Amino acid sequence: MMDPAQHNQRGHLLAFPLLSLPVEIICKVLAACAVSEPPDAGYLGWIRLGHVGSTLRQILLTMTALWATAAFQLLKGVNERLERAQASPLAIDLHNWSLPYYGISSNSMHERHRLSASFLQTVIENLHRAHAITLPPDILEKSLPILESNDFVCLRNAKLVSTSDRKPTLQVSLPRAPVLRNLTMHNCVVSCDYTILESLNMRFQLYADSSDEEEDETDERFDTGILLKAVGLAANLRRLTISGSLFTEVTTTARLILPRLEDLHLDAIFDFCVDFWSVLIISKHTRVAVYIPGMDYDGWVYAVNIDETVMRRRIGFAGAIAHHFDPPGAPRINGIHLECSPTLRILLFSPETGAVLRKVKGPMHRDHVVLLDIRMDDMDGLLNLASAAPLACLNQIGEQITFSQPITLELFKSGRYSTAHWHEGLRHLDTVHTLVLDEFPPSKALWDAICLGDSPTSEGHLLPRLHVVYITLRRKSLPNGRDGEFSASDDLAEPVPRRRDSSDSDSVPVMESDSGSEDLEQFLQGDERLYERFGYQRGEPGEEQEPRVYKTTGFGVDPNIRTGGDHLLPPEGPWQNFVDGLECRTMRNVGIRQVVFHPSFWMSISKEARLRLKEDISAVAAEIVWLPPDTET
Repeated sequence: MMDPAQHNQRGHLLAFPLLSLPVEIICKVLAACAVSEPPDAGYLGWIRLGHVGSTLRQILLTMTALWATAAFQLLKGVNERLERAQASPLAIDLHNWSLPYYGISSNSMHERHRLSASFLQTVIENLHRAHAITLPPDILEKSLPILESNDFVCLRNAKLVSTSDRKPTLQVSLPRAPVLRNLTMHNCVVSCDYTILESLNMRFQLYADSSDEEEDETDERFDTGILLKAVGLAANLRRLTISGSLFTEVTTTARLILPRLEDLHLDAIFDFCVDFWSVLIISKHTRVAVYIPGMDYDGWVYAVNIDETVMRRRIGFAGAIAHHFDPPGAPRINGIHLECSPTLRILLFSPETGAVLRKVKGPMHRDHVVLLDIRMDDMDGLLNLASAAPLACLNQIGEQITFSQPITLELFKSGRYSTAHWHEGLRHLDTVHTLVLDEFPPSKALWDAICLGDSPTSEGHLLPRLHVVYITLRRKSLPNGRDGEFSASDDLAEPVPRRRDSSDSDSVPVMESDSGSEDLEQFLQGDERLYERFGYQRGEPGEEQEPRVYKTTGFGVDPNIRTGGDHLLPPEGPWQNFVDGLECRTMRNVGIRQVVFHPSFWMSISKEARLRLKEDISAVAAEIVWLPPDTET
């Protein structure tokens, strides 16, 4: 039988669905209300009580966890919110109230409010009550004695940030935090019990405004031995993130064994990533994301020029990581995604019922997860290699992983490669069943390699088991709020080479919110918090065009067939080479059985073009499928 308190709580949830949300989300809802109608003098904190009815107002005022979460979200009313929080563990997130740091000028968009002495004193006095703390540089320095001497019996999440111009690296001691599970540290070294951690995020990055070109660079780098020792102690880690450029050479050969690791994120200079991977032992079920920046990032002080030798080393490194997922013991891989230009990106997919990848278009959108995400800048710069670098990486995937079942291959931003380049890149992928392309008609070099030319494969034809060709288009995103930047694709979050300076939001390492743990799906999907930490383009979808017709100018559609175009269809369709390739494969008994058009493509071309396209493809006995306009993928 339900007791009165439970009955009362259930009645509240039924009457006010808002209350079923986590208190962190309720805080954001109420904060949004406060922004839309700022509270007048005499109202409590950031919640204007006139926004809510009397019953809901009374419920909210007695929710101690809500006020414990919101205690330090405004400078005023702190003591009253602390009183309402009673003995509930506090969330102390001071990122928004920090003084300017990382060399950011005082007139920067990142300038923070200066905190009063009484506010800081209240923070320090209540640190020991926190279950989550986020301390930027100016406040972290004032809190060092408290962190070292107090018992933090409730602390589960700690995010500590120091400036990058400190020599030596700031040492932080947190010896008595028995339930600490998630630790984020930027340009500081935290002494704590690493054996109890589940998530560890370490960033050591020098920003241009805080560097001194006349100083010895070796003095500014972080001792990698300390990092490896800390990671080696954290045998229970589920999530590990290491990023930055301030790393010395890895000299140890001792193995780092992390048997429970689920997600690994590396965003660091190439040599460190190679050395770290060489000593790491993880499960074949660990999801891995690696980002290697190039020479176009001014903020990376130690970036190197990408010559042919470096490029070949990178290709070999991509193959070494891919080999980790080779059977036996690894999840089954049934999909590969390759983006060629301007940034190389390779993803490996594995089936998982019920999963949704909201940034992925096409067949891999549902019931799949990403096992591997490799991104490397400046890999399209040299085209004089025997095998173009992105296609050489794809070839490495085919060599290092045994594919015994049908797979889906996605080729996006296919670049300027020759037919010979495509032969080299695709020759080990005999089990490809579905080919996803982001342009129509496909590039002549690619399509000729797949359909018209002889192949060095054992069966005498490239992709001999190819049955389905799937056409989907990228569409241009709206500005993402960063000085009018545009993303070239909303399919997957994309890094765009860009200058970093003191006014750039990327100059500040973001400290994630306390409302949940990071996972690889967030990382891959361009989550806002991880965007700034990794420098990735957010890639949020643009708004739908009304009535659900996508603008595709310059994004993979021949101008002769676009909706509303000024061109008449020529006597021979612009897709004739595509049709000829279909016919050639049919004649060689390796015919493509189905051509699928996503609405992002067919809704952008004229009705006349659709009818002609259907007629031409049907003539070579391939089935044509027009996916309905409401197709999610």
